[in-house]
Amino acid sequence: MKRILLIEDSQKTQQLVIHSLEREFEVFVAETASETLHYCRAQNPDLILLDINLGNDSGYTILEQLKINNLIDETPVIFLTGEESIQNKVIAFNLGADDYVTKPFDPTELNLRIKARLKDHTNRDSKTISFQGIHIDTNTLTAYELDSDSKRVNLDLSPTEIKLLVFFIENKNQVFSREQIFHKVWGDNCYYLDRTIDRHISSLRKKIGDWGNCIRTIYGAGYMWDTSHQTQGMRASS
Repeated sequence: MKRILLIEDSQKTQQLVIHSLEREFEVFVAETASETLHYCRAQNPDLILLDINLGNDSGYTILEQLKINNLIDETPVIFLTGEESIQNKVIAFNLGADDYVTKPFDPTELNLRIKARLKDHTNRDSKTISFQGIHIDTNTLTAYELDSDSKRVNLDLSPTEIKLLVFFIENKNQVFSREQIFHKVWGDNCYYLDRTIDRHISSLRKKIGDWGNCIRTIYGAGYMWDTSHQTQGMRASS
């Protein structure tokens, strides 16, 4: 039976979620950041349901801590919250959330969304994309180089930056508008903002060294990965 970790401090919501899911899933509850980190270190939840407002803790901060500590690299995360604003959704998806459900929620819909995310995770094939000196594992969303001893040197890229890099490499020499990039990388469940694209692309350029020159700004049109700017490696030679 799949294990669902519910991070929620409202007993009413806890009871409703448990009652809605207990026939098909094991539901465990954490109310704080420390309880969440302890559980994820001891167990491996198959999916996380996460509220935003948790007393002294924030669901956003908890998700960041889980990712920094590499506790949920491959675990689907669904925000289950009363926060309905577009800005809250933008933040959640930018942090790597897989879905966003607002309260009050329909138990049947929540059950279906959980099954869909678990199915996506189960069916996801491990795939490594290599392009010159960079390698990307699309299953774990990690990017790395190989040093002179063929050892991995991980690149400090966020999951969103890796998705952006994969998108550009798989669509070389094609111009895409900001809106097209947004919907390809973030999906259709998030509100589109120009500055979201620009901020992430700027950060990606800085982190990938010389390869950042491949990401060209096409004024009035968008961005493209231009292979005419290829170099012999991710880092500048010394």
